[in-house]
Amino acid sequence: MRRLAQEGSSGLTTHSFNRTPAAEGVADFARASSGIPDEPPRIRPAAYSRLLNLASPSSLSSQYSAFLSEVDTRITALPPPDHKEPLHCYDKLLREIERDVERTFGQMGWFGGKPDTEGEHGEDSLWRRIRVLDNSDRESANKLANPDSQELSQNERIHISKDSLNASNPTLTLDTPLEVETTSTNIPPSTSPQSPATPRPASHFPDSSPSNSPSRPSTRRQALLRPLFMYAFLNPGISYVQGMSYLAAVFAYVFASDSTLSSFEVESMTFFALGKELSRLSGNKGRKRITESER
Repeated sequence: MRRLAQEGSSGLTTHSFNRTPAAEGVADFARASSGIPDEPPRIRPAAYSRLLNLASPSSLSSQYSAFLSEVDTRITALPPPDHKEPLHCYDKLLREIERDVERTFGQMGWFGGKPDTEGEHGEDSLWRRIRVLDNSDRESANKLANPDSQELSQNERIHISKDSLNASNPTLTLDTPLEVETTSTNIPPSTSPQSPATPRPASHFPDSSPSNSPSRPSTRRQALLRPLFMYAFLNPGISYVQGMSYLAAVFAYVFASDSTLSSFEVESMTFFALGKELSRLSGNKGRKRITESER
């Protein structure tokens, strides 16, 4: 082994290009056994790609795009969340991954940086769904905090005018507060019915308007959600378990060090590298594996 490491550390030789694929694999293992150098930056992502036997970035990106189209169709077709019903399995999965991703490498500033979304346009279906879930949660919280409030919004309160109380067809007017005056003189002012307690205003909670919630990841840490959800979606037998986000984060960090790769290629390679490594770690060859040659 020491001899192989010494041979590998000497770099490419004149007969390196005549080696068989098996010999190349031994040489790569020998280089990795003594550690992968940090310089130049492309060496580490290239070593990861070779050791995981990944296809070219363009090929992986093409297949990853096809997977994304399938997921987008499924997520877009989901019904609106209803708090009277249990969360859909995809919504539960999104929430689980979202919480775990936010705890991943929290002390590393790189993951808190803004992701490069060059070449990507429109909304991300997963983050759009998270926005829908957030808005639904806020509306539910407002209803719980204001149990006596009416279903109508503040600008749609119904006012029954004093003159219309005795009319056969009462007049209903919008955009005015509800005012019902008492005409009885038998009730002393001190014992008159008291108005209900003023509920906590809805503005106490975060604004639930769609424009205030991002429809795309705002940090590199949040960008890990999509490849993790994709893996769980395509591998329901394995799905997602806590800690997978750290493995995906390592791959994303390594592949992003190659400046020649686009952000989408980095995400694609992260997804397939995650699938390769989890398949190896699971040790169960009977399970469906996501590789660059499938589908």
